[in-house]
Amino acid sequence: KECKIERARRVKEAEMKDLERKRVLDKMQAMKAEKKSVQGEHEATAQYLKDLQPACVEGDSTYEKRKQARTDEIDALTAAQGLLQSAFEEKAPASFLQQG
Repeated sequence: KECKIERARRVKEAEMKDLERKRVLDKMQAMKAEKKSVQGEHEATAQYLKDLQPACVEGDSTYEKRKQARTDEIDALTAAQGLLQSAFEEKAPASFLQQG
């Protein structure tokens, strides 16, 4: 009788170990797939950083020069907008009279 009990215990233990092995193998496969995905993302990010290096770090213009260029551009656009608005304001009454 003890042999049957011991045999049943060992069979059950073997089944449990087999299930645990399958679970570990599935987890390992999932981790391998995730690792591949993360490696691909890392490589893409590294390439992007490498592409940005010349323009952002090794570029010949400093932050101050770029900031001044943007300020000059905004000033020029504001002046152009003012000229256009004043040009249309002066011509609006004349064109209105011509249409009537």
